[in-house]
Amino acid sequence: YINQSIVSWAISKRPYHLMTYIPNPMEVLRMQCHGKRVITVFTTLGDLKKNHVANLYYMKGNQMHSKDPFEFTLHDVKHMENFIHFDSYYEQIGLLRCLLYINNPTLDISNIDLSLLKPKLFFTNELKLDDQLWYELEYVISDMNCYCIHMLKYLLAKVILAI
Repeated sequence: YINQSIVSWAISKRPYHLMTYIPNPMEVLRMQCHGKRVITVFTTLGDLKKNHVANLYYMKGNQMHSKDPFEFTLHDVKHMENFIHFDSYYEQIGLLRCLLYINNPTLDISNIDLSLLKPKLFFTNELKLDDQLWYELEYVISDMNCYCIHMLKYLLAKVILAI
């Protein structure tokens, strides 16, 4: 699937958004709401020489994962193929837009600066839930591309555990 994805990108059949750094979860959410998915390709010698480590806040025990630059890019390619799957592409975009707009449901989505939307405030201010739940929800908005029923079950389980 990797070769097919890269060739499809070259002929404009994959909506990749090329970045040379690791975007934060909200950046990924905003891209996905526009039907695009990040592909991170490291270009500096410093970034190419090191493993990129991330906290897995959504898992207990302060777990971390590490990927070399090539593995990181391959990980993004895999996400793209899950994101653009014909059975779930539009439902993923719809659910992710709902999450982005959850604290601002009446905004006109056609001409809004998406960086102004702060869905975290809904969970922390409106529902009075802690930051740990938000970290666990960031997994859905930035690193989980699958059928929406799976995403919704994950969200529901996390909210129930937090309450």
